[in-house]
Amino acid sequence: MDECKMGEKITAIVITYNPAEYFIRNILEIREQVKVILIVDNGSSEQSLKFIKQASDLPDINIIFNKKNLGIATALNQGFSWACANKFSYAITFDQDSYP
Repeated sequence: MDECKMGEKITAIVITYNPAEYFIRNILEIREQVKVILIVDNGSSEQSLKFIKQASDLPDINIIFNKKNLGIATALNQGFSWACANKFSYAITFDQDSYP
């Protein structure tokens, strides 16, 4: 992935599947570490999507909504592809339960 090295830009990739209400707290903590976050949702229910949509109101939050659960590997690959396309040099990965 040498073609992705465009500076020292760092993003966080957060994979979700039916996150709980504490999810927004985790996103706020991750934002203390990086300015730009990508959330890749793996087909969460409508009830859980409201927590992801709350996060989308924050600046520099990007979201990929998968219509079904494609698995963690596919979601991570989507995230890395997005990070590379947006010229990030590094990506830190989390799941919805991660609290840095």
